[in-house]
Amino acid sequence: MLGRPYYNVYLGRKDSRLSSASSIEGKLPKPTMGMSQINLFASSGFTVQEMMALSGAHTIGFSHCKDFSSNVGNDTHYNPRFAQALKQVCADYPKNPTLSVLHLK
Repeated sequence: MLGRPYYNVYLGRKDSRLSSASSIEGKLPKPTMGMSQINLFASSGFTVQEMMALSGAHTIGFSHCKDFSSNVGNDTHYNPRFAQALKQVCADYPKNPTLSVLHLK
C-alpha cells in the first residue's frame, strides 16, 4: 500500500498452538494506556528501553475508531485539521464497531 518492497509473511504463532484474546489480556498495551503503565512489559522480561524500541518499530498500523473517538473532540493535543478528518472518517463507528483508520507514526 505504501510502495515498499513486498514479500510473503507466514502467519501464525510460533510460541503456542493456541491463540485467544483472553490469553493476551493484560500482556499487550491498549491504545488508551499512558506512559505510567509502561511497566506492563516488565512481566515479560522487557526493559523500558526494549519496550520503547518495540513500540517505535510499529510505525504503520491501524486503530479502531471506538478506541479513540471519544477523545478526539476533547483532547487539545490533536491537530485541528487531523481531528476533523478523524471525526469524519469515524462518524459511523457506533453502527460499525470494526471501523478503523490507517496511521503512520
